[in-house]
Amino acid sequence: MKYLEKEIGKFKMRIKSKEGGIHADLRKMKTGSTKEREPELLNTIKDEVKEGFTAIDLGANIGYITLLLSDLVGKKGKVLAIEPEPENFEILKYNLELNKIKNVEPINLAISDGDKKICFHIGKSSNLSSILPSKNSTNKIIDVNCLTLTSLLKNRPYPNFIKMDVEGAEVEIFRGMYEYFKNNNDGNCLIILEIHPIFYSKKHNLEIEFKKFLDIGFSTKYVISAGVPIPDLFKKYGYTPEKVFRNRGVYTTVTDKDMLYFSCQQHIQKVPGKKDSTKIVRYVGLYRGK
Repeated sequence: MKYLEKEIGKFKMRIKSKEGGIHADLRKMKTGSTKEREPELLNTIKDEVKEGFTAIDLGANIGYITLLLSDLVGKKGKVLAIEPEPENFEILKYNLELNKIKNVEPINLAISDGDKKICFHIGKSSNLSSILPSKNSTNKIIDVNCLTLTSLLKNRPYPNFIKMDVEGAEVEIFRGMYEYFKNNNDGNCLIILEIHPIFYSKKHNLEIEFKKFLDIGFSTKYVISAGVPIPDLFKKYGYTPEKVFRNRGVYTTVTDKDMLYFSCQQHIQKVPGKKDSTKIVRYVGLYRGK
C-alpha cells in the first residue's frame, strides 16, 4: 500500500507508507498523542497566528502546517498553501478535502524572483525537493510554473503571516517580494523562514535580502537555534533562550546585527551524540507592525 491515513493531532492525514522525511516522522506519531513535529515552530505559530489572519504557507508540502494555520485563522481567515511538487500537491489537496477545509486555497506553483518556468529538482524525500540542486536531490528534474510573491498577491489581502520552508530558495523569494512589502504596509506581518546557509554565497546572498527588509521596517522577532538549545556563539554573545524544545531554543532578544551573523553563514556547532551541525539557526522570524 503506497499511502495510509492516520490521525495526527486533531486532523486526519494521508501519508506515504514507506518514504522517509516528514512521512516517517508522522508515521511514528501515536494516535491521540500530543507530540508534534518541530514543536518549537508550531508553538511559535500558535502564539502568533490569530483568527481572521491571512496566512501563506510557502512550501506547504502535504499540509501538516497548512492544517494548523487553517484552524488558527478560522472561518474569517484565509490560507494560501503554495506547493510546486506535483505529488505533494495532490496529497495536500486530499488532506484538505479529508478534513473538509474550506478556508485554504492550494496553489500548485513555485515562488521565486520572476514570473517564469523554472527547473525543479525532486528530492530523495518529499520535503527535500527544491529549485536548487543539492546532495538530497534525485536525478529527476521537472519544469514548474513560478511567480513572485509580488505577482501572486495582486488583488489579494495583505498577508499577516508567512511561513517559508523552501530549501534555499528563500533568497529568490525575498528578492521577488521586496517590491510588494516596500509599497504595501497594510497591517502587521510576521515572516518565519527556515535557514539553509549551505546554499548561501556571495552571489546567492540572504544577508543582502534581509538587510533590504530591515531597511523598510522589519526587525528580528524570533531566532530558533539549530542542533543544540544554546549554540556556542549564542552563549558567547550572552543570549539565553526564552523557551527550549528538545534540541532547539527559541530566542526573542537577538539583535538584527547578530541575527544576520548567526543565520546568513555557516557556523560549525558540536552536537552531543551526532555529527557536527553546519548551522546554528533553524528559523528566523522577521516582523513589521503598524
